[in-house]
Amino acid sequence: NGIKSIIYLTGFDNFNLIDTFDYCEAIQKPVLARYVLLPGYTMSEEKLRQLGSAISVYSCVKRLELIPYHKKGLPRWAMLGLNSKLINTDPPSENEIAWSKWILNQYIPMK
Repeated sequence: NGIKSIIYLTGFDNFNLIDTFDYCEAIQKPVLARYVLLPGYTMSEEKLRQLGSAISVYSCVKRLELIPYHKKGLPRWAMLGLNSKLINTDPPSENEIAWSKWILNQYIPMK
């Protein structure tokens, strides 16, 4: 389940985000949406198509920017004595990034 994954990784749900999109749509404020490509969590074809379908209804969303997951923050987690839930997760490959862009570009302009 997408909500359970979001809560597992961040500790929060995404309902505030949806409310923000609704508000920006109501006042027609242009939005650049960003989405983290996280293998095993956010990159299945189903999840990418759900995202594309969900944000394509918002005319305020002018562009979607994909942010590939990276491991640059792991040393900070270790320094703070925290365990990252993503320590064994590899960043997406260039092919996986291109494939994700191809799917999402069917719904909304990509950066």
